[in-house]
Amino acid sequence: MSALPLTEVAPLAAERLDEPAPDAAPPPLPWLEAGQALLNSARQILSLSDELARWFRRHRAEPVGRSFDDVLGALVPEWYAVAATGWAAATPFARCPLHISRDGQSAWYEVEIVRHEAGWCVRLQSVLPPLAELAETPWNAYLSGEREQRQMFIRLLRAEAQLGNLMQCWPGVIFSQRADFSFQFASPRIRDLTGIPAEQWLAQARNFWPVVHEADAEEVHQQCRRAAKVPAGVTTTFRLRNLETGRVAHVMEHRQAVVSANGVVICYEGFWLDVTREKIAERRLSSAAWKETLATLTMGLAHDFSNILAGILSLSEGFIAEMDSTHPFSPGLTLIRQNAWQACQLVQRMMSLHRCQTGEQNYLDLNETLTELADLVQRVLPRRIVIETELAAQQLPLYVDAVELRQVILNLALNAAEAMPQRGKLIFQTRLCETVTAPPLTQGKFPRLPCICLSARDTGSGIAPRHLPFVFDPFFTTKPVNKGSGLGLYNARLFAERHRGAISVTSQEGVGTEFCLWLPLADFSEAERVQSAVVQQRPSILLVGEAGLLQDSTAEFLRVHGYYVMQVFAPDRAKDVLAGEDNHFRAAMILAGPTERTFLELIGELRQQYPDLQVILQLVGGEPDRVPAELLPQLHLLIANDMSEADMVRNLKRLFD
Repeated sequence: MSALPLTEVAPLAAERLDEPAPDAAPPPLPWLEAGQALLNSARQILSLSDELARWFRRHRAEPVGRSFDDVLGALVPEWYAVAATGWAAATPFARCPLHISRDGQSAWYEVEIVRHEAGWCVRLQSVLPPLAELAETPWNAYLSGEREQRQMFIRLLRAEAQLGNLMQCWPGVIFSQRADFSFQFASPRIRDLTGIPAEQWLAQARNFWPVVHEADAEEVHQQCRRAAKVPAGVTTTFRLRNLETGRVAHVMEHRQAVVSANGVVICYEGFWLDVTREKIAERRLSSAAWKETLATLTMGLAHDFSNILAGILSLSEGFIAEMDSTHPFSPGLTLIRQNAWQACQLVQRMMSLHRCQTGEQNYLDLNETLTELADLVQRVLPRRIVIETELAAQQLPLYVDAVELRQVILNLALNAAEAMPQRGKLIFQTRLCETVTAPPLTQGKFPRLPCICLSARDTGSGIAPRHLPFVFDPFFTTKPVNKGSGLGLYNARLFAERHRGAISVTSQEGVGTEFCLWLPLADFSEAERVQSAVVQQRPSILLVGEAGLLQDSTAEFLRVHGYYVMQVFAPDRAKDVLAGEDNHFRAAMILAGPTERTFLELIGELRQQYPDLQVILQLVGGEPDRVPAELLPQLHLLIANDMSEADMVRNLKRLFD
């Protein structure tokens, strides 16, 4: 059968027997609303819908039994170029574009293919051209019919919905800015950075420069002028000031100018991304490296100083033992011994803070821990600050990470000291709370009652009301950039949340600030619960093998039986996953045949690099006696083809137990 010209492929959509012809001029090429065909496994036609039969210009029964590719390809030879890809991609669904061009005319169709057990289902329908083609043609070239107009309306609705979703999900701000720096469009998240709602940005023309940090304004001016000369746009980083809260954020801006033919800037298109964390972290890297080096040096100096004090202490004790208490040197030597002993204790406490590592929870008494730390804090902080403790009458048992608790208390003390530059008082208080009302500014989950409260109250300058909601945010600080990290209170918040507690703040400018740490009272069953949770944690398995039905079914089998499974399809990818920081896998299960060297070689590499990793080989074809003899000692478990599911579950359980 020879190919027909496009104008003869099918009657126009208006010629359908059940619809009158529309008043609009018919499109230059036939429009197919939705034609469907059912095919057998050999892709031979079993039946056609009326729409597709008319488009083929055949009776419904005539193409039955013939190859779908031959019937469609005879009318549209372009189909052969996309057919192979379309059939192969249908696992079980695929969608293929079909573009027909004849004598300067074009038509676009979409072929949807569904594969099922008995064969295939094919759906063919007309679609509007791509946006680029549509923009280059007269406005009514493809929109003369009712169906085309309806499809354009649907396309516009979908585009608007996608744009709306993008505006809501995009982590930054997308904007369109006129040449005078007023805004034509700005996504809603612009309020988070500037404190000005998006609708006000459109209504008021001069909002931009007041929110740009005064120290960066000139640089932003220069970047805008440069954007007009660089077609690809420019990327820069500057600071924005939130006019509502006063908070300063670092943003990365990409700005691209839309320029007229004579070089006049019409508008700017661009976006902002909040990179405050990255920018501050970058500035901290150099000082953090030096502080780490300084900590190492300090430990060595403290050790040497402790040795000197030990010599002074031993000599003073020796002289005191040899002389009578009435000797004139006795009071002085006694004072030297006492001060040397106190200095030794102080140095030991400082060294213990350096040596301690976080990550282990234990039982402790809050009163005892606070008493020990308050003595250290009093010696470290300036003498203008008085440290007082108000301890509960009873013991306050906690089940926490002791090192992290000490870090939180020290951070609260240092923050209070900076809020009292002249003089002041810092009061630490512990109490057991039977009833309590959670303060308004609280982060975390309030613990069950009765609970323990540790408060740190100072008589400093207080915190401005506009800053209070953000004090527990990471990197938020009112200190100069080179002084505060903005992580102290954030770490205190994380500590409270990790220990099923909360942290709150109340403050009044010029009066002082109080931070309260709310923690659950230990009932001495926490250790057993933690151990039980560790035992009940799902074992994790890295499943390595070629992609396909076997790997998918094996993964599903393991998940059903309570294992966490991650699938990878190449040995190199498995190595990358295991080398990552998030490696938490207890076993690697390799799906391979006894002759697949690529996967079998992975076994030896894993045993050498990860001696604690359980290595499992599940044979894919072949018998166990064909596995290379040198690999058998390296396997923790070998799963043969004939192993039953019950035996497989039992062997895996025995391996992990």
